[in-house]
Order: sequence, then structure tokens, then C-alpha cells
Amino acid sequence: MEGKKKWFKTWWGITLIVVLALGILAGIVNPENKSNTTTGNAISSDSSQENSGQSDNSASSNSNTTGKTISEQTNLNIEKGYVVTSENLEDFFPTREEIPTEFEGNAIPTNLDISSIQNANGLKSAKSMSIDKILAVYSTTASDISLDISIYEFTSEEQAKSYYDNSVSSIKSDGGYTQLSISSRATCFGYTEDDGLSAKFATIECYNKNIYFEIDGVSSNTLKKPDSDVKKMVSIIDGKIK
Repeated sequence: MEGKKKWFKTWWGITLIVVLALGILAGIVNPENKSNTTTGNAISSDSSQENSGQSDNSASSNSNTTGKTISEQTNLNIEKGYVVTSENLEDFFPTREEIPTEFEGNAIPTNLDISSIQNANGLKSAKSMSIDKILAVYSTTASDISLDISIYEFTSEEQAKSYYDNSVSSIKSDGGYTQLSISSRATCFGYTEDDGLSAKFATIECYNKNIYFEIDGVSSNTLKKPDSDVKKMVSIIDGKIK
């Protein structure tokens, strides 16, 4: 019996020593794993930040490239001296809603034969539209104001300006007119001619970028002048050329 007790005490002591040894060993091993985990997380975070920085740099690079391309294209357009402002000249004409209600007409522009327009180098397309305003009707005559609106699209701004300059120069050399004062973003020249009661004329010619436009107004059998109506049309058209 005493031999068994002695053996049991010996076995128990050995077991306790082994358990303590394993506990100490576990304490030593776990901090290393924790350190490795922390280090791994730090490396992963640094890698993420590096990748993010590379992405930001890439986006910045792409943005700079795009900006450069736009800038180069803008400079190219300026050097060519023109800005294509619309694919359809009809976009620049006054609409039925914009035309004063007293004027009659369907307000639909029609194509002009550009081959018949002289001194118009670089002319791509041309359209015109006519509207009338009846003022009074007498037994044999009518009193009215009619407006003819023409818009030309040139290949370049220089060509639109050249056509405008030639037309204005011709008018000035002929004389016989009174110049109209005009306020607009476009470059314009306006004038009136008076044939007494039978007819009064007002014309305004303008160009803005590569677009030339002209409004001719005639009042017949009346003392009223077409000046204000012509100016209204200039304001509408000029506001549409961006």
C-alpha cells in the first residue's frame, strides 16, 4: 500500500511539472503570434495605402491628360478661327412663340441657293424666312411691315467676317442712309432709308463667330418704321449663337 502511495505521489508531481511547463511554453509562443499578426496587419495596411496612392496618381494623370487634350483642341479651334455652333441653321431662327403675335407667317426657314450668293467664300449653308404684319387695309392698298430674315453659316469666323466687311463697305460707299444704333454681342451694322410714305427700310447685318445674319425690314404705306421690329429679331438670333 505504501508503495502505491509513493508511486502515485511521484506520478502526480511529474504531471504537475509537465502542465506548468506547457503553460510557460504557451505564454512564450502566443506573444510571438500576436506580434506576427500585428505586423501582418501593418504590412497589409501599408500595401493598401500604397495601392490607393497609385490609383489616385493614375486618376490625376488621366485627368491631366484629358485636360491637355481639351486645351489642345480649344487652341486648335481658335487657330482655325471658327466655332461650329449648330448642326442646323433653323436653331438660330426665331420660333413662332418668339415672334410677336401681330406677325403672320409659318415661321419655317427655307434653303437658299448658296451658289447665287456672291463674294461668300466658305459659305456652307444659308436659309431665310419671311413674316408680315398688317397694319391697316384701305380700299386699294394695305399698310404693313414685312421682315426678311437670312442666316448664313461659314466654315470659319474669318470668312463670316470677310463677307460682313465687304457688304458693309459697299453700303457705306453708296451712301444715302441713316445709321442705326445697335446693342448686341455680335458685330453689327444697321441703317435705314426713307422713301416717304410709300416705303421705309431698315437693315441690320451682323456676324458672330462663323454665323452671319441679316434682317431686312420694309414698312409700306405708313409712317411707322420697321426699325424696332428689326432690332427685336437681331436680339433673338444673337442670343441663340453660343
